[in-house]
Amino acid sequence: MDNRQEIYNQLKDNEKDIIMYISITILFVYVSCLLLIGSAELKDVYAAASSIAGGVIGGLITLQGVKRTIYAQREITLEGVKATISAQKDFESQKLIPQKLVKLHELDKKIVEFRSDFLVLRIMWKMLEQSKQPSQELVEEIKNYRAFLYELGKKVSIKEYEFVDISSQIDIDTYKKIKWVFDGIEEEIKVIAGNSKFRDLVYKEYKDYKDNEKENLIELVRKLAEQIKELDNQLRKNSDDLESIIPLKLEEYEKEML
Repeated sequence: MDNRQEIYNQLKDNEKDIIMYISITILFVYVSCLLLIGSAELKDVYAAASSIAGGVIGGLITLQGVKRTIYAQREITLEGVKATISAQKDFESQKLIPQKLVKLHELDKKIVEFRSDFLVLRIMWKMLEQSKQPSQELVEEIKNYRAFLYELGKKVSIKEYEFVDISSQIDIDTYKKIKWVFDGIEEEIKVIAGNSKFRDLVYKEYKDYKDNEKENLIELVRKLAEQIKELDNQLRKNSDDLESIIPLKLEEYEKEML
């Protein structure tokens, strides 16, 4: 559209130039007539002036026609190049569809594995919910859970790389969805594992706990159970969201292959 407007503007400018050239020609002819009147008959002056004017005007019109032809050819060439580039892009996109289908099936398997990696979270929060009495065993259990959450965070980072590697070979929408899911999971794990109250209590021996700290331990366990339960639910929802993408994308690319 911009190229067409540019060509139109150029043609308009050329028309202005022609009008100016014609005006100059007429003025030139007029002056020439004045100079010739004294030395030639009127009909000869008229014939000479007409010949000059006709030649100049004809030349300008021919030049304008040539320019219009060039501009028209340029526009056709530009449109042809655009069409060629577009067709090449479509062709390259078609070539990649089989690879994208393979990656979608690979992503589907990864999501199933990802879901199974977090089954232990449900066991964790259910066991914590059942903890009613403070004890050394409970403190040790919380320490183990905290260590597990840190290891889980590392595992999530590795999984994220695997998922990103696959999704980046599918399309940008799938990639963005994967990034959004993993960013949320990693942040939630950091919040739970990095809780300062959690850290302060589990690094003390239970025999050194004061009465209020024992009460705090039970409250901490309750909150920890809620957080892990929330993380578990979030992971399940995210897994469902990711799984819902697969059939939609498969259908989309299968249609493009037809």
